[in-house]
Amino acid sequence: MKNVRTVVKTIAVVAIVSVGLSSADTLPQDGFQEIPWGTSLARLEQKFELSPLSTEGECHRYSSNIRKVGTAEVSECEFEFVRDEFAGVAILTSGARNTHRLLAYLKKLFGEGHQESPWAYQWFSGQTHVFYDEDSDGDGYIYWYSRKLLIERE
Repeated sequence: MKNVRTVVKTIAVVAIVSVGLSSADTLPQDGFQEIPWGTSLARLEQKFELSPLSTEGECHRYSSNIRKVGTAEVSECEFEFVRDEFAGVAILTSGARNTHRLLAYLKKLFGEGHQESPWAYQWFSGQTHVFYDEDSDGDGYIYWYSRKLLIERE
């Protein structure tokens, strides 16, 4: 009987630990897609065909070749770097159906988030902040960035 209790306790502990690990694995990393915040410009420049757009002090913006995020088509995707470290992404989408696909993808990654209005949401996950805004035509603007790198900039 004592051995049975030990086996049951061991199974329960293993089940709790494995559930904890599997749910931790589903949380998004701090970064955008598979790119961690702080990745160097040199490392991303060729892969994403980055072209300079603007510079404000230590902050540099580049257009990228990203055309899809999740299942949503992207009109524009700009990468932002602070001191040559990857710090954020600005994404534009066109059309309500397409924009809602991106919203569904963000909810899948980060959960329901904080809904500020029927057209605006925010998510906070670790050092990552994602802001979603949709205009009356259904076009979307998403700003996905590192709170740490952008706060250090100020």
